[in-house]
Amino acid sequence: GIGGSIGVVKPLAGAWKAHLFARHIRYALGDTHSTTEATLAQSLALGADQSIAVEIARRKTRHHYETEAKVLFNLFF
Repeated sequence: GIGGSIGVVKPLAGAWKAHLFARHIRYALGDTHSTTEATLAQSLALGADQSIAVEIARRKTRHHYETEAKVLFNLFF
């Protein structure tokens, strides 16, 4: 599909930041439909190589809506 996205990352306090973004994808060949999604992700750096994040997303595909929430632990190496 083809589409676009827009978003902003905002530092909130020290090691805490938020990422708000939206995207829309149009699938034009074969099974034609669109997907639209909006997501708010927040993360807190626990150190140079660790972070914890929370993400909440709302997605619409055809006439079906779904909401997804995640809590993530990231380890960078």
